[in-house]
Amino acid sequence: MASSVLLRLRRHVPSARLPAFLRPVSTSDDADEQPTPKKPKTRADFPTFLLDSFCLRQFDDQKTFSGTKIDYDPKAFQDKINAYYESGEYDLVDGYAPFCKHLFVPNFINARIPTIPITPKSAHLLQTGYLARVPEELPVLTRWFPSHSVTPETAKWLDIVLYSREQIRLENEAMGKSVLDESDAPWRIISVKAQVVAHELPMEPMTILRNALGKDVGGSGVALDQDKYLASVEYWAKHAHIKHST
Repeated sequence: MASSVLLRLRRHVPSARLPAFLRPVSTSDDADEQPTPKKPKTRADFPTFLLDSFCLRQFDDQKTFSGTKIDYDPKAFQDKINAYYESGEYDLVDGYAPFCKHLFVPNFINARIPTIPITPKSAHLLQTGYLARVPEELPVLTRWFPSHSVTPETAKWLDIVLYSREQIRLENEAMGKSVLDESDAPWRIISVKAQVVAHELPMEPMTILRNALGKDVGGSGVALDQDKYLASVEYWAKHAHIKHST
C-alpha cells in the first residue's frame, strides 16, 4: 500500500516539491541527457586590438598620405598585431596620456620610414601646404619632401599607437561621428609608425596643439605640456615627412 502511494506522489507532484527522500534518483543515462555547457569565449573571440577607422587611411590612401604606408590586408594586419601581443614577448608601453599605449613589434610588412632628416643638401626640396588628416579636421600648415626627390629607408620596428575604446568613443561623439562598434576589444589601433628605434618618437608640434584644442577639432583634449612641446619642436625642426605629389 505504502509503495503505491509513493508511486502516485511521484507521478503527480513535481520532483522539486517532493521531500528529498521521495525524489527519484538520477541515473547515468539521465546525466548524459543534460545540455552540453557552452564553450567559453576565448581571446580569439575578443581580440585585444582592433583597427580604428582613423588608421585605415594608411592602408587605403597610398598616394596622398604622408605617414607610414601599409601594403597589407587590414584584417590580416590586425590579427598579426594581436598575435604578437598574445605571444607575451611584446609589452604595452605607456603613452602621453592614460588612454594611450604603444606596442613595438618587428617591421613584418617591410614598411619604409616616412620621414628623413633635413640637411643643407635637401632643405631646398621641402614643400609646404595646408593639409588636414581627415575631412573632419581643420587644415594646418605642413611641410614635406616630395616622394620622387628622396629615397626612404626600410624600418626595423613598427610603433603601434593605441587609444582606449572609451577615448575613441568620446572623440567620435565630440566630432559628431558615428557611434563606436560594439566590440569588447579594449584598445583601438589609431596609427602605425615605421621607425628605426623601439621607443616613442616626439609627435609633431601641430598634433600637440590640436590635442590641446579639444576633441571637437580632432584632438584628444590633453593639455599642452611645454617640455614635450619643446622636445617636439627640436626633433621636427630637423625632420620632415615624405609625401607623394598629388
